[in-house]
Amino acid sequence: MKKEKKRNNNNNNNNNEEDEGRSKIKKKINILIIDNKSREEKWLNVFKNNEILSTDKYFKDKEIIYTVANWKDMQILSSTSNSIVYINSKPPKQITVDFVLIRQLIKGLNVTEDYTRILYGLMITNVLSINSLESIYFCLERAVVYSHLNQIKERVGWDQFPLISLDYYSHQNCMIFTKDPPIVCKIGSAEAGYGKVKFENNNDLRDFRGVLAMYNDYATVEKFITGREYDIRVQAIGDKLRAYHRKSDNWKGNVGTSFIEEVEVTDKYKFWATECSKLFGGLTIFTVDAIHTKDDEGIERDYIIEINDSASGFLNDNLEEDMNDVSNLVFEKIKNNIK
Repeated sequence: MKKEKKRNNNNNNNNNEEDEGRSKIKKKINILIIDNKSREEKWLNVFKNNEILSTDKYFKDKEIIYTVANWKDMQILSSTSNSIVYINSKPPKQITVDFVLIRQLIKGLNVTEDYTRILYGLMITNVLSINSLESIYFCLERAVVYSHLNQIKERVGWDQFPLISLDYYSHQNCMIFTKDPPIVCKIGSAEAGYGKVKFENNNDLRDFRGVLAMYNDYATVEKFITGREYDIRVQAIGDKLRAYHRKSDNWKGNVGTSFIEEVEVTDKYKFWATECSKLFGGLTIFTVDAIHTKDDEGIERDYIIEINDSASGFLNDNLEEDMNDVSNLVFEKIKNNIK
């Protein structure tokens, strides 16, 4: 009888050890950060050292795995249950994505730099992300974004939301009548100063139409804004807002040498950000770009030019703090959506 009792005690001990072993198994969560590899170390440092990992009990039984990759190094296999990303790195890597942070433009300067098909793969599985994958998809085309900005202007009025006016041309032979020069013509979803041309007269514009005929893309024309004093950028990372003024000698403010200063977030800037944050089901990370002018009579005006999504660049002076704010949003969204 005593030997049998001892055997039962041993069985109980084994069961307790197995239960304890199972309790130590952590749930793995794969976070994919799509950005330039030059920022990999910064992202890993920011995420791994975020204090929420040690203070929030939700993360006690989670193993967070981070991967930083370029669009160009990625391929994707998706189903309704998961998205598997293959990364051309050394050594090659394969991950099942649970969360994606998109900090790199999906479309580059030419057709070989269009990674929309990878975005589609992430959308098939409805991968959790910041911003939402749907909003990122809508922000791919400048014409689509402008149409939604125009809806804001129509609803609240130009005085509250001074969106610049533009004309849209689906083909070059539609450009028979345009605004009077000087004007700025933009091809497709031009980014970062590329695909934009300023015309001082109609003869130059006629020459440009011949060039545009070689491209399978639309064009937009805006009146060139004179009397520019500075460019405005309102940056939103969740509820945290920053505002910057930029002065440059180049009519393309982001080309050449410029001076940038952080300024107060005025009520006007807050209003712009609040309205834009409602677009496409909600934007978490974005910027609003505008121009401030002053004419010869001293009359000051602002013109909202565009918004940019979660791939908007951060100023180097605030880079670490901004990246940390982004990591807080990522962890918050994971906590609220992944059990």
